[in-house]
Amino acid sequence: MRLCTVSMPYAEDRGVEGNLELALRRIEEAASFKPDLICLPETFAYIGVTIDKVLPEVESIPGPITNRLAEAARKHGCWIAAGTFAKVDGVDRNSCFFLDTDGEVRGIYHKMFPTLGEIDAGIVPGHEATVIDSPWGRIGAAICFDINFHEVMDGLGRNGAQLVLFPSYYHAGMLNSASCFANTYYLASAVVMNAETGIGGWLVDPIGQVRASASGEDPIVCAEINLDFVVAHENCNEQQIEELKKREDVDIVTTQRETLAIISAKRESQTAMDIVREMGIELRTDYFNRARQARNEALASSNVVARGVSA
Repeated sequence: MRLCTVSMPYAEDRGVEGNLELALRRIEEAASFKPDLICLPETFAYIGVTIDKVLPEVESIPGPITNRLAEAARKHGCWIAAGTFAKVDGVDRNSCFFLDTDGEVRGIYHKMFPTLGEIDAGIVPGHEATVIDSPWGRIGAAICFDINFHEVMDGLGRNGAQLVLFPSYYHAGMLNSASCFANTYYLASAVVMNAETGIGGWLVDPIGQVRASASGEDPIVCAEINLDFVVAHENCNEQQIEELKKREDVDIVTTQRETLAIISAKRESQTAMDIVREMGIELRTDYFNRARQARNEALASSNVVARGVSA
């Protein structure tokens, strides 16, 4: 898939309509890359508007803001994901919605960990790490403060996310890479940029490497990614990985320090799992589970009691 994220500068004088107009201009710019999906930041239409002024007039999903983006999705034939405050089931949420190419709502994620200030203002937390099916693979979302909590980031991994969208008010730095490394998914962020740093969103791969980044001068990240991938550890797979590097029908990205490899198929008739089975490759999760099982068996048969350590 071809993915674009759009970061937007913080300002207190644009208002809701100004934010919407800026977002739609940025979508027009991103559309020149012919993306399959465009992601906007957290509560993009309310940048610079205080929450006490937002919540009395918060809209539903679908609603006027959603409908404006739905028009853009239909016009450009792409999915659009964006963060917004919304009233859902009678309560106020901080949410990320997914629109398909027909402008229809395909899924909504509610921020599981609103900030303390948001909760004090009346934002109700979400209950689950939502992952939806798309034409390209399984996509989830996390919003800003969420990235600090394993209930969200690990939950997305357990629920099968291959790509996590991260609309946010802050960059989160190494937490992006840490989440990807721990859960083997891509993460693409769209952030509200402050004037001092001008740091925009970025794309991180399933082994924690930054693939692309945005800035104040260039606020759009555009990249092609293949969500049909697997992650293998090079231990016990050294020969197979060396053979894969010579093949033209396979994409393989490796990292020396972590000794990991992302394996993707170039042919539509072949999946990443087809390659794994063909080559007898052990996936990273299976390798670690085998090591965990060997440890447990060694402890059980050792007759040694670990002091202060639970097996």
